[in-house]
Amino acid sequence: MSYIQGVLTSDEKVLERAQVSYNAFALDILVGVLFLLMGLMISAADGGFNFAYFIAIFLILRTFIHVKTTEMALTDKRIIHKVGLFARRSKELRLTKTESVYVDQGVLGRLLNFGTVVVVGTGGSPSKFRFIANPLVFSKATNEQLNTTEK
Repeated sequence: MSYIQGVLTSDEKVLERAQVSYNAFALDILVGVLFLLMGLMISAADGGFNFAYFIAIFLILRTFIHVKTTEMALTDKRIIHKVGLFARRSKELRLTKTESVYVDQGVLGRLLNFGTVVVVGTGGSPSKFRFIANPLVFSKATNEQLNTTEK
């Protein structure tokens, strides 16, 4: 069972899910693949295992774990976000205490369709959710739910 399913209340339903984009880590994946190829060439030349493999495995595995262990959802009552495999960090923001939602995207984020979704609470404190795939879709769904909640 996912973290989000585990923390839902009995009358709460998920309206939209978001996930971390692999595109946000394109450079890590590219460097990891290059180190993997370099490791293959070095071990073909001398027949041994080398440090390039460790770098490649670390970069690719770190990206995979981050993407797979991050959960984010919009429910009819709140925004839920969880990060972590062994240690867990979670944020649960009630929609009744949310003032606004906006998206921060750089040039690379616009090209590869990822960005930071920023949720501003009633105290003016922003909560940033980085590397979200299709951030405009999640932001739009959140704004629609905020409009519904206000009525």
